[in-house]
Amino acid sequence: MLVLVAVLVLLATRDLAELRWVGLLAVAGVPAVVAPRHPVLGPLGRFAEVIVVALGASQVAAAATSSGAITGALGPGLGAAALLPYLAVPLVAAALHRRAWESGALLGTAAAVLLASGALTVSAGQRQLTQPGYLAACAQWLVLVALSAVVAGTLKRVLRAQDESKPQPYAEATRLLTQLRSVARQLPGATLDPGGISEHLIEELRAVAPADRMAVLSASGEERHAIGGGGGGEELPVGGALSKITLRASK
Repeated sequence: MLVLVAVLVLLATRDLAELRWVGLLAVAGVPAVVAPRHPVLGPLGRFAEVIVVALGASQVAAAATSSGAITGALGPGLGAAALLPYLAVPLVAAALHRRAWESGALLGTAAAVLLASGALTVSAGQRQLTQPGYLAACAQWLVLVALSAVVAGTLKRVLRAQDESKPQPYAEATRLLTQLRSVARQLPGATLDPGGISEHLIEELRAVAPADRMAVLSASGEERHAIGGGGGGEELPVGGALSKITLRASK
């Protein structure tokens, strides 16, 4: 934005000396760039930017009128439009930081400084405040930057609401694990591990029908396993197709 207003100022005034306002803007914006969320430095930097823009717009308008670069019925004072687009930067920044009150205060400050500077500055034999070009440029950009701040603030709130409505990954994972734990507690052996379930089945069967050796054959995907009881409870892979868990016991 600084580059844009610098080009516009040069086109409007044809005077390199007027670029001093762009330099002042760069300096005034340092606090807002370095510490945009700071409760003091951020707002101070943005208010400084607004004041520099408003003062500079009046002086650039006077220089543009003197240079004759802008002609026509609205020519006198219209050069203020070269610097006023930068007003969108501090106002939109405040809106994005969810400081609606600050955006309103910045807009009011800009309007007040533009009116005061226009009333005190004489250009082309008349005060700027009486020049239609100056009034048109100021009114146009004040309305545009106000709309920009409103749109930016609304978009920020909408995006924030959407983010808050989406379940967070960790919260969703925790919820699923909690549900899975509740289901697992209702299973034999309170576990989802096939080996643990098989050993629990063997223990229950041994209490009902004693046997020297028992085995549970289970299938999980492409793998088949045999969990034995009475012989160490070892788990061995087996071949063949198993359509269900098979329990075998022998004396």
